[in-house]
Amino acid sequence: MKVHLRDRFNRIRKFVAHPALPQEKLERLSELAGSEEQKPFRWRDGDSLSLAHNAHYTNTPEELQKGLQGNFNFLEGDVWLEGAVRQIPLLDRFREPIMAHEPTAVDGLSLAEWLKIAKRSGKGVKLDIKQSAAIEKLIETVRRSGIPEQRLVFNADVVFGPGMDNSPKLRALDVLTDFRSDTEEMLSLRRAFPKATIALGLYTAQQPQGTRYKPEQLASVIDMACQIGGPITFPLRAEFVDEQTVRTLKPYGSVSIWNDPRSYLPDDLEAEKKRFREMGVDGMIDLRDSNSLQIRR
Repeated sequence: MKVHLRDRFNRIRKFVAHPALPQEKLERLSELAGSEEQKPFRWRDGDSLSLAHNAHYTNTPEELQKGLQGNFNFLEGDVWLEGAVRQIPLLDRFREPIMAHEPTAVDGLSLAEWLKIAKRSGKGVKLDIKQSAAIEKLIETVRRSGIPEQRLVFNADVVFGPGMDNSPKLRALDVLTDFRSDTEEMLSLRRAFPKATIALGLYTAQQPQGTRYKPEQLASVIDMACQIGGPITFPLRAEFVDEQTVRTLKPYGSVSIWNDPRSYLPDDLEAEKKRFREMGVDGMIDLRDSNSLQIRR
């Protein structure tokens, strides 16, 4: 019982104030990031996103280690503020951005630690902003990291998409955690990093086969893209994409593809990537297999 209570106390403590990663773990990750074996998998600034091979989950030391040891040239991490609740005007300056896929996760690195390793790796960096309240601190931390802007992708869901457009639960969560990003927040990213790519996504949920993005949903992200300017990509959930969707978005930015293996898992991922390329997709294609779910757990 004592061990159980201590573990619960440590989890609560980490949820409020994220502890630094032990130095030996940071050194091990840094060693992997600078490994000669990883030289072929470093990102070349100026390359097209179509050449990206993304390590989707790299928030924890174990996930990041897999990303650093694989044949990936891009690392993706998810950003929240410590505590995971919406903006607290008098306290936000004391809260640091951390790496976590879920708001209750406490086993990831801090954003500063993660960026230090990512920079040393020479790989592309994709930051998935899970909470808009984190954007101000994220900008400060990324600036301090010194990572070249052309190597950065900032991903944020800005519009409610299929399965989410009429979800009272999600809208209530947005009020609680302040996770959806608006145009002004995306403009602050653009002003800070004019050469970085901003990925404008749509919140989605599993839907019946044949579901597609609605014209008004696409119009909303296009409008935001026009206001923000600069390099833009539209990350789309694979099963909702057809040729018309790609044609609609391409004049305003590149089109990227991602999947949730729990709802969309093709038998042949390479053949599916080829199908999307033939459809006109010209951004990052990040199709994961069932192994990624085991990594996430």
